[in-house]
Amino acid sequence: DIDLMMDRSNFKRFAAIAKKEFSYPYYFQGLYSFEYLRGHAKIIRKDTCAILKSELNRRFSFPQGIFIDIFIYDNVPDSESLFTHYINKCIQLKKKAYKMRNIFHSDEGESRILKKICSSVMRVLHLPNFIYYRFEHYCQKYNKFNTRKFANISFMPDRKKGFVNRASYAESLPVDFEFMKINCPAVYTDFLEEYYGEGWREYVMGT
Repeated sequence: DIDLMMDRSNFKRFAAIAKKEFSYPYYFQGLYSFEYLRGHAKIIRKDTCAILKSELNRRFSFPQGIFIDIFIYDNVPDSESLFTHYINKCIQLKKKAYKMRNIFHSDEGESRILKKICSSVMRVLHLPNFIYYRFEHYCQKYNKFNTRKFANISFMPDRKKGFVNRASYAESLPVDFEFMKINCPAVYTDFLEEYYGEGWREYVMGT
């Protein structure tokens, strides 16, 4: 499939345009909604259906069709001590945001009716997002600094891979993908080696 990546500043520009320009059957799923806390955006085709097995019983209100993911990259601090504190704080905030969402949006348990009433009220008042807003805001803490690396922290802050050198993305080049061309980093081999290790050219079953 195609995964797109943007740094935070470019994503903000894209999101502002996408909300106005996309029309049926295409739908832009941004970062903020009552239920959607995945930390990345999507371009979804609304006249299709693609629901994760783990979410069949969630009954989310946002469209769940065939999609292209957009991952947002934020700068990470170069200092090891600052990096550790930053990542741990991001993990903590995201877990709290998911916990709150799951309390009020689940079809499990005996209090389904109460949960539906509470989720409807909280959706209207936009209450469950305040922890997630804090998380997203904190992810951007180092974007004003010229750090050596950046990563898609808002998606998986606990991922040990994916902290890539910004220099690897200074230039891009178009490559063939199915019936189109997409841009990839000009020195994509550096990214692949950093992300998957020196043996990235060899396919290993189960990875």
